[in-house]
Amino acid sequence: MNKSITLLETLFSLVILSIILITSANLNILLFKQNKHSNELLLAKLDFETTRLFLENKIKSDLGLENLSFNDNIIYYNKNILLLNIDTYKKDINNNLVNLNICIKRSFEICQNIKVKNDF
Repeated sequence: MNKSITLLETLFSLVILSIILITSANLNILLFKQNKHSNELLLAKLDFETTRLFLENKIKSDLGLENLSFNDNIIYYNKNILLLNIDTYKKDINNNLVNLNICIKRSFEICQNIKVKNDF
């Protein structure tokens, strides 16, 4: 009788440990997926911000945006790659404001409207 109670306690312990291990594994997978998504989102925002700063610098140094082009889902500046994996690109120049609408395709699509003031 004593051995059967010990065996039953061992089985219950194994079941509880199995449930804990499966739950923690699922939690780790969920955290990994959320971290990957957040990382891709932050990288896309960083790409947009560096592009905006680059274009502001080019406008302020009077080089303009005539060399900015879009071909095969890539934005080029002066025939050098500026941004990759572009899904949508639209450039509007109104008086002293340059408005770029860019969408980057990653595991999801993120769009940004970049406005650069032209002060010359």
